[in-house]
Amino acid sequence: MEPRKKYLGVPSQEFLVVVTFDLSNAESIDYRTVRERLAEIGLKWNVRGDGDELPRRLPENTFVGNVTGPDAVSVRAKLAKTVGRILQDSGHKDSYFISVGADWAWLVMGAYDRGDDA
Repeated sequence: MEPRKKYLGVPSQEFLVVVTFDLSNAESIDYRTVRERLAEIGLKWNVRGDGDELPRRLPENTFVGNVTGPDAVSVRAKLAKTVGRILQDSGHKDSYFISVGADWAWLVMGAYDRGDDA
């Protein structure tokens, strides 16, 4: 087994995180702003799987990324604070879901994302 990396001097590892949210009575600019802010913290709305030439778009308002931290609970807590602030800054206090996992496998089916806003 490979030794764990250190994050701020503490043993850590990389986690796959999934964030999904809903905005009530929002305009398209609100979604775009949230999407851009989530991208700033490393969360994307498309993924490239093994063998995919182009990334695939995830379901609406679903974002994924890899985050390093000491444990899943700490990563979730930090993300919850950040995502909550992003939504609040956009003028919304709506619901969101965060999943953090270390030993994961994923599959996305659907159209390729041919856009340039990955």
